[in-house]
Amino acid sequence: MSSTNLHVNVRPLTLLVLLATLLAGCSSAPKKDSAEFDLPDSVTVELGEEGDVEAAKTAEAETTATPAGDKPTVSDADSAAVLQRLKAQSAAPAITARDPDHEKQAQKAKPDYDRALMEMKKGNLDAALSQFRQISAQYPALAGPIVNQAIILRKKGQLDAAHKLLQDSLLTHGRNPYLLNELGAISRQLGQFRKAQASYESAIRIDPQYAKAHYNLGVLADLYLHDAPLALQEFKQYQSLIPEPDKKVEGWIKDLERRTAKSTP
Repeated sequence: MSSTNLHVNVRPLTLLVLLATLLAGCSSAPKKDSAEFDLPDSVTVELGEEGDVEAAKTAEAETTATPAGDKPTVSDADSAAVLQRLKAQSAAPAITARDPDHEKQAQKAKPDYDRALMEMKKGNLDAALSQFRQISAQYPALAGPIVNQAIILRKKGQLDAAHKLLQDSLLTHGRNPYLLNELGAISRQLGQFRKAQASYESAIRIDPQYAKAHYNLGVLADLYLHDAPLALQEFKQYQSLIPEPDKKVEGWIKDLERRTAKSTP
């Protein structure tokens, strides 16, 4: 496989989009009944080169180099308590994206957030990381700055630090689908495949229309969990949620349909 999962289309960062992205940082799911609060696919707009895109890019090498019957071992170091907490938090009622406290903090943080995003786009990761940390300290209701910190740390190769940051944020922001999606990407890179699955599934429970989480779960299921039916289900769901069908994913779906048909008695 190859991937277009985190294909970056850098759009003008209007006030509306920035505010929406900041509100993605609130510990809440986006309201789907108002275009005003429709959120970008992810807060990874500026750094969309990592995560499950990397998994998909290596898919062809893995599927051709790995002998049949000698699949990679799922090496999980996750505790049942952590997975249960993810499920419990994602099942809790979501706070509305119009929560006054969250919206007020998002509006106040907007100028600083704008500057931090610009530093990310320029590749000034250390400066951006410092600014996002300051924003998180000043505006604790927003998870967006936390997620962006994790993205930067992941890009810098500091996976353990990124994972700890998100793990520590679960208590206050465990109902934010973007944070859970990023935790899934990092957990997958750390070889914690079952935790990655729980993170993606939690993000989907919070926001069933979150196409990227469906895609990421499909990649994980196909390449790492070797669960073809789950991968097929998630890729089909992903295709139904994006504006135009992804031709590469369409090819993966056909391949998965052939594989599942062969394995059916």
